[in-house]
Amino acid sequence: MSKNCEKCCFGLEVRHKNAILDIQTNKPCVVLIHGFGGSSKWQFFFQVRDLSRSFNLYIPDLLFFGESHTNKTDMSDLFQAICVGEGMKRLVVEKYSVVGIRYGGYVAYRMAEIHQEVTKVVIVSCGICSSDDQKLEQLKKIGRDAVNLLVPETPQDLKTLMKLSIDKYDPSWLPDCMVSISVLTIAWFLYSVPTLH
Repeated sequence: MSKNCEKCCFGLEVRHKNAILDIQTNKPCVVLIHGFGGSSKWQFFFQVRDLSRSFNLYIPDLLFFGESHTNKTDMSDLFQAICVGEGMKRLVVEKYSVVGIRYGGYVAYRMAEIHQEVTKVVIVSCGICSSDDQKLEQLKKIGRDAVNLLVPETPQDLKTLMKLSIDKYDPSWLPDCMVSISVLTIAWFLYSVPTLH
């Protein structure tokens, strides 16, 4: 395997030098898990440079997202957690922390439940800490069903999702023709909708 490992088992991307050969470094290992509907490259593009100075980063594409796929039909967060954990074992990473954003937060939570190698978990902007009533109240404010929000069908739907997802960002300047390309790409993920429930 090359010194600058790019692709490993389970679609796991390794973003530090000499990933396999120098795993005994003094930097702590961190797994970054993306949210629903994206990929690890898209979700963490701006964070990798700064975080990699202090951490060995492992950035998987969860199954059914990005370029990751399987012949299994299980789309649960538990299955995702098992697969990422198994990938880390195959990379011989003995201890690591996990950071999960939104859907990735559910996967990170499950990883902490089932993998003793997980030392710390950070869940960013995830509904795990909200009661069902709080979630329903938030959806009423938005005026949309969660599935319809996460799987946009029109450029306006995607702009709404972007506005809710990105702090201090107004996507109204984006031309609908450009956003339509993203909507078509997201439509490809429609088969993943059972993952949401």
